[in-house]
Amino acid sequence: MHREGLISTKQLEYLSGPPDPRPRRFYILPKIHKNADSWTVPSKMPPGRPIISNINSENDRVSEYVESFLQPLACKHKSYIKNSYDFIEKIKNLKISKDTYIVTGDITNLYTNMHHDCTIASLQNIFNKYPQNNRPDKHLIDIIKIILENNDFEFNGETFLQCLGCSMGTRVCPSCANIYLLEFDEAAMQGFHIKPIIFFRYLDDVFLLWSGSIEELKEYENYLNSITPGIKIILEANKLTSKFLDITIYKKNL
Repeated sequence: MHREGLISTKQLEYLSGPPDPRPRRFYILPKIHKNADSWTVPSKMPPGRPIISNINSENDRVSEYVESFLQPLACKHKSYIKNSYDFIEKIKNLKISKDTYIVTGDITNLYTNMHHDCTIASLQNIFNKYPQNNRPDKHLIDIIKIILENNDFEFNGETFLQCLGCSMGTRVCPSCANIYLLEFDEAAMQGFHIKPIIFFRYLDDVFLLWSGSIEELKEYENYLNSITPGIKIILEANKLTSKFLDITIYKKNL
């Protein structure tokens, strides 16, 4: 990239990484927001979210560089939610029938089930869909391949290599995950014979309003689980209230 004049000498020095890079380390974040009855050891040990800390590693800075190109593309879809406030603005004035189900979904283990070849293909597709003259697409793809295929990390005195998926601790991976699921979103909104009234997704959390029956919702869940290899979702429905992100939603019957 430097030889082709795409980055300056100063950028090259920065993006090459720190002179003494820090090894990546694996750790667990407890999911204390989950229902205590569903914990690994009920009410005592919550399930964990696997994180590989990438701070000050050899590819942390170049991952930040790639993210500057991917982040604007990762929000270019109809199901996108920026944050809780954005979500509230999008649903607060909706008028729905008393028989409509409020449905939430959890895509299980999204990051660890992102196949590298499918991730690269999804990124190439969005580059083709939104061309940009000053974006070094080929080099960005090469960099992402290196990041995905060389995610080694330390745990308990041993070194491991992640062979499948994308690390939650790498700057570029949330955008990769968002882009990875764009075809899933489109199929979820348009591909089933009953279409959700609305459909939103925040990374691996899904919210939709359903006008069909519970039996049809189960068929819809089976359909969603057939769209993308390795991507599985569990749907929960309620006619009165539900929790999504850090929000409790109530339906008011007029």
